[in-house]
Amino acid sequence: MKRSMIWTMAAVALALAAPTAPLQATDCNLNGVPDDRDIAGQMYWTDAGLHKIQRANLDGTNIEVLVSEGLISPWGIAIDVAGRRMYWTDDGTNKVQRAYLDGSQVEDLVTSGLSFPFGIALNLSARKMYWTDRGTLRIYRANLDGSNIQTILWRIGAPFGIALDTAGGKMYWTETIRGLIHRANLDGSNVEDLLTDVADPFCIELDIPGGKMYWPDGGRDIIQRSNLDGSEVETLVDSGLIFPFGIALDLIERKMYWTDGTIDRIQRANLDGTEIEDLVFDVALPHCIAVVPASADCQGDGIPDECQLSGNDANGNLVPDDCERRRPETAVLSPPTDE
Repeated sequence: MKRSMIWTMAAVALALAAPTAPLQATDCNLNGVPDDRDIAGQMYWTDAGLHKIQRANLDGTNIEVLVSEGLISPWGIAIDVAGRRMYWTDDGTNKVQRAYLDGSQVEDLVTSGLSFPFGIALNLSARKMYWTDRGTLRIYRANLDGSNIQTILWRIGAPFGIALDTAGGKMYWTETIRGLIHRANLDGSNVEDLLTDVADPFCIELDIPGGKMYWPDGGRDIIQRSNLDGSEVETLVDSGLIFPFGIALDLIERKMYWTDGTIDRIQRANLDGTEIEDLVFDVALPHCIAVVPASADCQGDGIPDECQLSGNDANGNLVPDDCERRRPETAVLSPPTDE
């Protein structure tokens, strides 16, 4: 019998017959509370009509008001799970702010030099935040506490949504007036035009493991995705939308969430656009949205943390064995054949 067949049979036996080891609890923020009992399984959004920041469970239940004072027109929002903080922009107050995830201890991070700040994204490994500003036509970055502000791109049209591929060293952003999607290095160098025929793109999100970017097009009332280089554009949702705006991805459960600022609701669907669900109706002008998956994913790679704890990969297919035992549909691949 060839060695490759022996490897395959052994891998199948291990993946299907081995008892599942008890999963260890992960604690991204080191607060002594397992993540799945802490803040996992929630979505956060800004609402310019209600002048609030709110959150709810991923099925739309248990809506909470987190911040309701001092806001005029909150837009972008980003979550630091490990630091238990949320960051947002407000183009009415022209501020970048943050607070704990329960809405307490609101801090002003950037309060001058801004004119219509919109999208915001975090590079937690570098302890940096990035945001766009449509008034100054710039993209900025700073430390997470608001210090050391840098202009990394300027005179770039009207930047809106922004997303980061920190492992790949890239940032992606949209332009709503000219209908463009760009990317560049995290320091602003090497700007590329990825898409030039989008009507009105707002927020943008990345599926790095899947090699895709997602965005709502408020001009065409659709939600689309493409490869990270802008190729192979697909329309995922093309009915029932009036003004789709924010978008967020749950890569573990393979779901996308979005806001619609005209029909005033939050919805979700599978990543391919199927099985659309209405989640939240009690909104007035929802803008951007962020999701914390129900399973902890500190690394943001779409693989639950508990699946990565053992590091075992008996069949060499780059999927941790615990994940395969939890997900029996995962294919078992043979390792390379020795020549």
